Amino acid sequence: MNGWRDTTIGGLGRVVTGSTPPSKHPDWFGDDLPFVTPSDITFGNRRPRPERWLSQSGRDGLRTRVVPPGSAAFVCIGATIGKVCLVETEAITNQQINTVIPGPHTDSRFLYSLLRHLAPTVTQGASGATTPIINKSAFSAIPVRIPDLETQVRIGEVLGALDDLIENNRRRVEVLEEMARAIYREWFVKFRYPGYEDVPLVGSALGPIPEEWTVRRLDELATFVGGSTRTKAAYVDAGYVAFSAAGPDGFVPDYEVDGPGVVLSAVGAKCGRTFWASGKWSSIANTIKILPKEPELFANWLRFATDDSSVWPKRGSAQPFVSINDARGVLSRVATRETHLRFEDAVKPMVDQAVVLEAGARGLAALRDLLLPKLVTGQIDVTSLDLDAAIAEQVA
Repeated sequence: MNGWRDTTIGGLGRVVTGSTPPSKHPDWFGDDLPFVTPSDITFGNRRPRPERWLSQSGRDGLRTRVVPPGSAAFVCIGATIGKVCLVETEAITNQQINTVIPGPHTDSRFLYSLLRHLAPTVTQGASGATTPIINKSAFSAIPVRIPDLETQVRIGEVLGALDDLIENNRRRVEVLEEMARAIYREWFVKFRYPGYEDVPLVGSALGPIPEEWTVRRLDELATFVGGSTRTKAAYVDAGYVAFSAAGPDGFVPDYEVDGPGVVLSAVGAKCGRTFWASGKWSSIANTIKILPKEPELFANWLRFATDDSSVWPKRGSAQPFVSINDARGVLSRVATRETHLRFEDAVKPMVDQAVVLEAGARGLAALRDLLLPKLVTGQIDVTSLDLDAAIAEQVA
C-alpha cells in the first residue's frame, strides 16, 4: 500500500475529552451550543441528535472543551463504548467522550470511518471490571495506518456519499411518518375526522368522545406477547429485523412475526417508548409485542395510539417497567368501523413508502459496512471502485 503510513489516533489531530457543566451552574444549559452525550449517538449513524444544549455562559465556562465542525466524537466510557459520530457544528461533549479534531493532513470523513472501524478493537481493550473505560492517553496511543490525504478524501467521499443516501432516506421516512401522525392527531385527538361536523360529543371514561365512538381495552383490539429471551449473541444476519428495549437492534433467525405490529419497550430507560415493526421481525426480552387482531382496521391506528409513553402505566422507581397485564388494560378511544377504514386508507400509502425507504436505508448501510473496513485498511483500491454499480446491485 504505497503512500500509507503508521501513526496513532493522537497523530491524526488533537484529542479533547468532554465535560459536563457542574451542578452549581444550571444556567450553563440553554439553547446556543449542542451538548452531545452517548445517548445522543446511535451505532452506525453519522449524525448525533443532542437532546440538551448549552447557553453562552456554558460555552464560555467550558471553552477549552469546544470542538469544531468535522470533529469525530468517540464514546470511551460505559456500556456503549465504541459509538462514534461526526459533529456538524461547534459542540461540547460530556466526559464519557473523547473527540478527535482532525489535523491538516487528516480528512474528517475518513477519520470518522476509521474510528468506526477501530471501535471493536478499542472496546476490547477497555479496562474496568464494572465500567469499561479507555482513558485519553490510551485512546490517543492506539496505532493506526492511514493513506495520503488525497486518498483519505476519496475514501471519505465514497463512504460519505453512502451516509448521505442513508440519512436522506431516513429523513424522508421521518417526514412521511410525521404526516401520518398529523392525520392521526387531527382525527383521533382533535376529532376533526371526515364528517365530524354533524356528530355531537358524549361523555366517556376518557372524557368527551364523538357519539358512536367507544372506549375499549387494548387487549380487545390487539394480542399482547412478551419478547423472546434470545440474546444478542444469538443474532445472525438472516434478514429479520430484531428489536430490543432500545429499538431496532440487529438480526435474528427465528421467532419472526409476519405482519405489522408495535414493540413496546417495557423495562429500563426507554420504558414506555414504542417502535413500529413490519415484515419479518421479532423482539427480545424486556419488550412486549402488540399485534392488531384486525390489521386492516387497526394496524396504523394502533401504531400512533400507542406512541405516547404517558399512556402506559409504569411501576418501579429505580428501574421502571410496564407489566404485560397493565399494558393489556390500557383504555383507548375507538372510532366507528368506517372511520378506521378511511384512516387506514389515508395513511397506509405513507407508511408503506416509509417501509420501502427504511429497507433501502438498511441495504445501503449493509453496503457501507461491507466497504468501510476494506477501504480504510487499503484492501480495496478506492480508485477502482464503481460505487454506482455497487449501490444498484445492493438495492435492486
